[in-house]
Amino acid sequence: MIVTKQKSFEFIKSELKDSRGVFIVGCGDCATLAQTGGDKEVRQMKTQLINANISVTGNAVLNVPCDIRVVRRDFKLNKEAMDKADTILVMACGSGAAAIRQSTDKKIVPALDSLHVGTTVRIGQFQENCSLCGDCTIHLYGGYCVKTLCPKGLENGPCGGASDGKCEVNPENDCVWVKILKADPTAFEKLKKTIVPPRNYDNRREK
Repeated sequence: MIVTKQKSFEFIKSELKDSRGVFIVGCGDCATLAQTGGDKEVRQMKTQLINANISVTGNAVLNVPCDIRVVRRDFKLNKEAMDKADTILVMACGSGAAAIRQSTDKKIVPALDSLHVGTTVRIGQFQENCSLCGDCTIHLYGGYCVKTLCPKGLENGPCGGASDGKCEVNPENDCVWVKILKADPTAFEKLKKTIVPPRNYDNRREK
């Protein structure tokens, strides 16, 4: 899932101050789980905006706002409220905002910052385990992504700066290379036989 956090209300209010009407779009998927753009957060945002004397014409929580088909369908269902708005406040990730951008000519204001792809531990708690590099090599590292979990991004072996299994950059974190060795004791031997080349970022480009 895409982990997000809400921008400051001062930023949101500043961006909406000249709007004649605002339609709020939430996310029924990732942002709901992250508690940043679900039904509860959309209702809270609506109340805050009204209290700040900003006109809200309506709101909707889309199941998957990163799907252009869903956006266009739900916008038709909310046509009356949409027609009264000149601005869309998007409480979804950047991908959702992009899908909405392609579905309307109204001004788009993001209410959230997209942080990373997260693994859910529990509601409201996530781990960053993937950087969407487009060239996955976790098979070399016992199932861990060194690109994401090593602050130095080291792919051919540890730096040697760990102390008691903790990372020297952030001592609160376990060194991922210690985790790798526990998960796959043969990982270091495999890496001795080859040098891992730079990542192929071409895979990230849309063909």
